[in-house]
Amino acid sequence: MDKKKKDSEMTPLEQAVFDVLLNAETYLTYDNIVGLLGNMDCNQRSVYTALNGLKKKGFIKEAGKIKVARTRAILYQSKFSKEEYYQMSHKKHFEKINDGSVDFVLSALSGYNKEKRNAQIIEEVEAWLKKQKEDLEKP
Repeated sequence: MDKKKKDSEMTPLEQAVFDVLLNAETYLTYDNIVGLLGNMDCNQRSVYTALNGLKKKGFIKEAGKIKVARTRAILYQSKFSKEEYYQMSHKKHFEKINDGSVDFVLSALSGYNKEKRNAQIIEEVEAWLKKQKEDLEKP
């Protein structure tokens, strides 16, 4: 596996930890994250490894520290909103599919047959394109 590809992919534990942070409404400490992971079958120390991996890959950041008992716990947060992450994730997936060809993606949505494309899909795409053009024209 090429290094660049490996560096941007998450392990299953990293994905679980990232999902917890992505869905959080506030910053979370290690203990918060472990608690929200629930009964996930993993060594709790592995969560630290996952957090460090996510920081290295640029998915999360340290948002500060908070005093807990006699120590200071690190506060973690996602670098992305849900919308930003899903957009980035879908874009990556889209680019993998036939080099990002819009024709192939739309063909897949409509059954791979250009002649039988569903009129509803075409209307939805046209409405989406119209909205995108309007948004670009706004100052």
